[in-house]
Amino acid sequence: MDSNVSVSKFFSINELKNAVVVDSEGFIYGKVMEYYLTDGKLFLKAYIEIKAKEKIVNVDRIISELEEKGVNIPSDAPLELIVTRAKEEGLDIYYKLAEKPYTLLKGLLPIDEIRWIDSTTLEKEIEEKITSLGGTMKGSITKDTDYLICDDQSGVKYEKAIKLDISVFTYGEYIKVI
Repeated sequence: MDSNVSVSKFFSINELKNAVVVDSEGFIYGKVMEYYLTDGKLFLKAYIEIKAKEKIVNVDRIISELEEKGVNIPSDAPLELIVTRAKEEGLDIYYKLAEKPYTLLKGLLPIDEIRWIDSTTLEKEIEEKITSLGGTMKGSITKDTDYLICDDQSGVKYEKAIKLDISVFTYGEYIKVI
């Protein structure tokens, strides 16, 4: 990909990488991975990031039980050696759930279906709309806050909003409301 190519008069390709893509309906589609130019039409390749729980060997517990039996395992020992030694000692193999991040291709999105290129532009448009309706946007959550607009439903602000019974909207949901 040529970093000197400009998608529009406002953004370079490097500025678009990992930018949030909001489609013409106000839905957050994903983030920009790269672009494709096909038959004179520009498409953005979008992806989403998810976290999935995966069952993995509980190495710490197995090593602890091996040490209780007097078996020394080097700190850089491969998993196969640890499991083999545990089986030789008659120990159970314990598992735990661990979060693993995945990047999934969401699809190719024609550039003419994109309403916003990044979250900064989206936030500015939302702030202008809220202000025009007599509201204000603030960076903190208080008991006087009416709504929280965010796409990450985790973190301190989200938890505080839930605790204070404040309505939470994604950017796409909020655009449809206003």
